[in-house]
Amino acid sequence: MMPIHVPGLGSMTLGVAGGPLLIAIIIGHFGKLGPIQARFYQPSNRVIRDVGLVLFLAGAGTTAGSGLVEVVLREGVGLIIGGAIITIVPMFTAFIIAKKLFHLSIIHSLGAICGGMTSTPGLGACNNLVETEDPAIAYAAAYPIALIFVAISAQVLVLIL
Repeated sequence: MMPIHVPGLGSMTLGVAGGPLLIAIIIGHFGKLGPIQARFYQPSNRVIRDVGLVLFLAGAGTTAGSGLVEVVLREGVGLIIGGAIITIVPMFTAFIIAKKLFHLSIIHSLGAICGGMTSTPGLGACNNLVETEDPAIAYAAAYPIALIFVAISAQVLVLIL
């Protein structure tokens, strides 16, 4: 929550999501922080990932569903169609770029797209399709950068607007 001063715009913070993620990336790079080890064995990683995914989906689902009907009645179905277009067009564009420009496999492309969208439920769906950890590896490569950029972009937009 330390303020970062942006010349001409004001100050912003990475928030409770971006800040800890940035610190975790730094600690993960070095592998330990004093006596605390930051690397876990594969079974531990799988348990932590699955429990985290379940808790995230439970929290997101219970809060997102409470006002859904009222918003759709007030704003109309156009809101849902617009949201679908805003979501689907970048996904297909990213998939084509990943396949044609970067020559990624389908599963790596899908994992990276989920990470770029910070879509944990999407990662869960990809993980159910294959037996390997490939989607999670691609997701893990894209997710931290995307989350930090989302946190910064949202605050810059607020400062500008």
